[in-house]
Amino acid sequence: MITNIKKAIIPITETDENFFPLTRCVAKELLPIGDAPLIQRVVDEAIECGVEKIVFIVSSEKKAVINHFLGLENVEDVTFQEKYSSVLFSALSQKKKSESGYTVFRAKDETSEDAFILSFPEVVFSGKKSSLEQLFSVYRTSQKSVAGIRKVSDEEVSMFDIVETEKIANSFYKIKKVIKNPKKEETKSRLALTGRFIFTPMVFDYLKNAGVKTSIADVINEMLGAGKTVYGHECEGEWFSIKDKKSFLSAQEFFLNNHF
Repeated sequence: MITNIKKAIIPITETDENFFPLTRCVAKELLPIGDAPLIQRVVDEAIECGVEKIVFIVSSEKKAVINHFLGLENVEDVTFQEKYSSVLFSALSQKKKSESGYTVFRAKDETSEDAFILSFPEVVFSGKKSSLEQLFSVYRTSQKSVAGIRKVSDEEVSMFDIVETEKIANSFYKIKKVIKNPKKEETKSRLALTGRFIFTPMVFDYLKNAGVKTSIADVINEMLGAGKTVYGHECEGEWFSIKDKKSFLSAQEFFLNNHF
């Protein structure tokens, strides 16, 4: 039985149009959320969960993002150096625009035959336990792929991939179907994918045929259609989806006010 997860994939390929002119000179992932860049918060969450290797998949215009974690010997802050020097960072370049399924498959050789974390840096989380810690508690007992989910309002439904589920226990669900950006009247569910996942290596059997328009939601649906189990865990804590300047400012205000 696998009891730990040592690798994480973090795609850095999202476009920044909704953040102009904030992103005129700096990528969205380097914008500060409280006292740390967005990408650093996502990386820190993975490291706190015991990850030893992080694979970035980076579009050509965002290569500066990974420089935040490279060349540590030139960083004057000793605490910062020590925090990240024990982590192996690698980067894969992505030249063409694609959906998340196609993007993630590019990291297959980097993750080998191991279960791995998939974190999208469009999302930040704050809670007593990190979202990944909470997902790991489900994975450790089930040894199945698990997705972080959260409740959204009627007005937010069309902004997210919504999961239809069978409830197993408090905050614990079996995912039956993922509906991409539905209208609120198209589903009764108000549970959305959050951008945090733990996948078993079996997911690559379904990613291998992914085209540039294949999303992670599509891949999960394909797994479910083949009779595979994917769980959903409603994580306790605050989620912020950084989709535009308004959501960025909301996250910034929360983290500054709470001294994170």
